[in-house]
Amino acid sequence: MARPRPEHAGFELEVKEAEQSFAWSTKKVNDLIVAMEDGYKPKMNPFHGGNLNLRKGNIVFEYTQRELMEIKRCATDIVYFANNYCTVMTDEGLQTITLRGYQEEMLKQFQAERFSVVLASRQIGKTICSSIFIA
Repeated sequence: MARPRPEHAGFELEVKEAEQSFAWSTKKVNDLIVAMEDGYKPKMNPFHGGNLNLRKGNIVFEYTQRELMEIKRCATDIVYFANNYCTVMTDEGLQTITLRGYQEEMLKQFQAERFSVVLASRQIGKTICSSIFIA
């Protein structure tokens, strides 16, 4: 795939107009990241605080059919969401979460019931499970 040249990245619009009418997509975001790595300085971007891993809130985003199916699957299967998208910060850096069986059961119970009381010992990942459910 050819890398877009920064001066022809196609992201320059008047900022006021762009905020109202510009819709981001995965392709546009990926092209912008490549252009920014090459030194391009956009007037506006979809990133919170310049962090390429965090999207700003309230931006217009056009999803593909495949992306919509993935969002739907994540919304209906919390264990799938946790195993594929949730990470935790450790001493070694950002790590993908690997759920244990009892954690999967806990998440399924959280999803199935409005109220839950958990009787469990210390240091078994209750906070991680609660954080995943809230996310």
